[in-house]
Amino acid sequence: MTTLNVLVIADDPLVRAGLTMVLKDTGQCAVVGQESSAAELATAVSLYQPDVIAWDLGWDSLQNQDAMTRLSDLSEAFSPVLALVSSTEEEMDTVVAVWATGIQGLLLRDADGKKLVAAMQAVAADLSVIEPHFARALFRSTGTLIPAQPEALTPRELEVLHLVAEGLPNKTIAQQLEIPVEL
Repeated sequence: MTTLNVLVIADDPLVRAGLTMVLKDTGQCAVVGQESSAAELATAVSLYQPDVIAWDLGWDSLQNQDAMTRLSDLSEAFSPVLALVSSTEEEMDTVVAVWATGIQGLLLRDADGKKLVAAMQAVAADLSVIEPHFARALFRSTGTLIPAQPEALTPRELEVLHLVAEGLPNKTIAQQLEIPVEL
């Protein structure tokens, strides 16, 4: 497994130091830089060239509109962003606003090192990661995070699924369904 190069962004210097230590202790991350949200982030990203940006939004992130705007700009133009937010029920508006910026990952601020690394690996692989508690809140507030009812399978898809469930290999399935197979 390759080491992830991470840029840590947090306004509080103690949070930056703590997050850096947690990530370094996993042995799977190299913290290539630390910045506050007031820094020139485009320059920092260009200088450090991180695989992932870990951004701790603090306790009152929704009140910091400048940080929210910068988060949106960073999400659109640079490396994948994993945002860390607090968890109180009153802050679900924050969760919705942060997710709407286009970030790839959203976790609780108190996530442990293993969870942080797993989430960063996922967002570095162009996957989205969201804390389950947040996913439920986002769906309740927007109704668009996940489909309420999956689409029904077509008859052909059901036929394939039944053959897979029987344990047949792909080539046998293709032969039974008369699908041309290139060798």
